[in-house]
Amino acid sequence: MSFSTRSVSVLPQKCLIQSTKTLFYSLQVFQLEQHCRNLEGELESVKEGIMKILSDKSSASRENESLRQAASAYDELREENERLRRELEGRQKTDPPKSPALSTSSKGSSSNSSTSTDPTGNADRSSPDGQEFEDETTSSSASGPSCR
Repeated sequence: MSFSTRSVSVLPQKCLIQSTKTLFYSLQVFQLEQHCRNLEGELESVKEGIMKILSDKSSASRENESLRQAASAYDELREENERLRRELEGRQKTDPPKSPALSTSSKGSSSNSSTSTDPTGNADRSSPDGQEFEDETTSSSASGPSCR
């Protein structure tokens, strides 16, 4: 009978070893599944970061293109301005004024003064607002309020 007792005691040990292994593997599987879920969350976070970077890159590319177009337009306008300035200077050198009155008017238009002025500097024409210029010696009470 000793043989049978010994075989009975070996069987529970095998079952216990198999149960322990199964439990160990189950624990490992559970830990791996949990780690996988954590990695999925991190992966989602990384995806969002990549999408934000791509969006920022796209916005920066559009802004850079807009700035390149503005710089190009600025350069074209600057070149046109220089060309027109040289053309104007060339015309002024090659086309001398034909009479003194034209000379005075062309100088007057560039300095914003009129062609004929009285000694006080007022033009012989009415002001742009339709009001006549008042003489500095007249009092403001006699002619009403004036703008100065």
